[in-house]
Amino acid sequence: MDSIYLLTRVTSKPSRRVLRKAVRFAHAANKALHIYAEDYRRSEEHTFIDFLLKGEESSARYNDYFMQWCTSVIELVEEICAEIEFPEMDVNFDLLSGNNWEKKLSKDHQNCADVFLVDYSRGVLAPQLLRELARQSHDVLLLTENKWGQEIKIAAAIDPLHRGDKNADIDKAIIDRSLETGAKLNASTTLVYCQYVAPYLNRYSQEILANQKHAIKEFLNSNKFYQLPLRLIKANPEEGLPDAVDAIGASILAMGACKRIALSRYWSGSTVDVLLANPPCDLMLVSK
Repeated sequence: MDSIYLLTRVTSKPSRRVLRKAVRFAHAANKALHIYAEDYRRSEEHTFIDFLLKGEESSARYNDYFMQWCTSVIELVEEICAEIEFPEMDVNFDLLSGNNWEKKLSKDHQNCADVFLVDYSRGVLAPQLLRELARQSHDVLLLTENKWGQEIKIAAAIDPLHRGDKNADIDKAIIDRSLETGAKLNASTTLVYCQYVAPYLNRYSQEILANQKHAIKEFLNSNKFYQLPLRLIKANPEEGLPDAVDAIGASILAMGACKRIALSRYWSGSTVDVLLANPPCDLMLVSK
């Protein structure tokens, strides 16, 4: 059976709220839930006793701990399914260990078309993993502690006027992925464009804003996205997108995962960095 994949850590149980979202996502896709667990011994959170135990003894101790952890997660999934009246769900586990697990993980999912779920409840994510996933053109949904409402709404942040992506390929990908995710979760999608005018151009601001609005409408019409609601925010994206999330009541913010020039195919950029540091809701980072 195909699976929806969730990456978390073994240090503790996954957040109940994050796991509930993952269960809803897997149920909507009619797939099992496959949990990748990052080995806690690679982090600073392991205990001092791990340094004192010999190799075999330490491995046996940890294997026992991992089995207990898996059992606790399965029990939590069963509770969640019972709460929301879902049928029982298959849950599988993989322990990620070693120094190159990020590359192996992204390689294993080279042909996976589904969004890759990541437990982001602690706001910690290895940047090398993001780079590898972007390099393989994987889309990632970072699940935070923010609650999904009964009516899920998706805000899709677009910038088809960006000079570094004249064909607006990333914007088309953002809209397509948002609509696909919305269809699975029975969620509505609203497009968001942040209209920003540099201070030194303030005297021309009305003309610039009018031209931006006209160009956005042309993009939507030419790509047959004209039926989607559009919200124009007069602010730079770092400030405007959190405001748009609040105004729309969005549970998920979809945005481009990488810079829009060919030489910068990695997960970076001021807007992504700012929102990763303080996410206003769950973030869906889309590659092209």
